[in-house]
Amino acid sequence: MLTLTAMPFFLFVSLSVTTEQSAQDAVLRNNVHNASKIVVGKVIRITPEPLLSSGRVSEHTADWRVAVVRVSKTLKGCSDREISVVFPASFDVMWASDVKLKKGQEAVFLLSDYHVPPSMRVKKYFYLPSPTHLQPKVRAQEISQILKPTQTP
Repeated sequence: MLTLTAMPFFLFVSLSVTTEQSAQDAVLRNNVHNASKIVVGKVIRITPEPLLSSGRVSEHTADWRVAVVRVSKTLKGCSDREISVVFPASFDVMWASDVKLKKGQEAVFLLSDYHVPPSMRVKKYFYLPSPTHLQPKVRAQEISQILKPTQTP
């Protein structure tokens, strides 16, 4: 039983959880619509990417890697059996929030080629702009629903 004094707190907690979920849903919808390619897949191999190295080594060196992802399903974009995703392996403060992929990792990849340097685009490498662009595999159906065009009456 809620007392009158507890009720405003309850409503505030309920409202903030709903607002937070709505914000997360909006971020996901935005990421889905802005992704150049969306696939469900598994990381099968990770290798260093020397082409992105500037030759100079500093505490902020990205230590670029390429993850080869075996695609099990394409949700958006052209179908490929495998794709390559570049990511910085460095945990330096400059790169700490970037996605660090691991061999065997299965997920939904919301990919971009916008942030990849032009020399890498020629090789059809993709990039995960933020951690929210890597979603659990179980969200594939939800993401497919977001991609469906809305019907107007």
